Amino acid sequence: MRPIFIALAAAASCLPAVCTAVEHLGEVKSEVFEARGTPEELRARARMCIDQLSRHDELRKGDEDHGVLVTNLAVEYGVNSILKSVMTFEARPDRFRITHTSVARGTAEDGAFELVAMKWGSGWKRVEKILQAKSAEIAACVKSADRVQQVKRTSRD
Repeated sequence: MRPIFIALAAAASCLPAVCTAVEHLGEVKSEVFEARGTPEELRARARMCIDQLSRHDELRKGDEDHGVLVTNLAVEYGVNSILKSVMTFEARPDRFRITHTSVARGTAEDGAFELVAMKWGSGWKRVEKILQAKSAEIAACVKSADRVQQVKRTSRD
């Protein structure tokens, strides 16, 4: 009887915040993409592509001299649903990567957003795929801008 009482007392005294702690989707990293250019050139192409393909609030301060671009990104999915993330574009010579952090979801109607929990039934894997697809779309644009610049260079020669 005594061990059961101790177990029940321990379970009852457990704080809800501690007992129900859930890990949230911390970051979604893309693969490393290859494209010709300096970090500054890749960053400029990324900025153009983000403006064309995405809804974003403002460009945050990034390291412009080293090809880093940071922005608040919004991606629509489903019926009236929105994913928000802080998207970081990091470029090195001839390559770049896109990372999403602070991933939250909500609706356009009420404007309430919550972090995406990594638990069964939360749909976090779908959210991860949606952000990976957005990263791939932006990467394809950056790469195609590279091809356009190559064509312009060869036509001048």
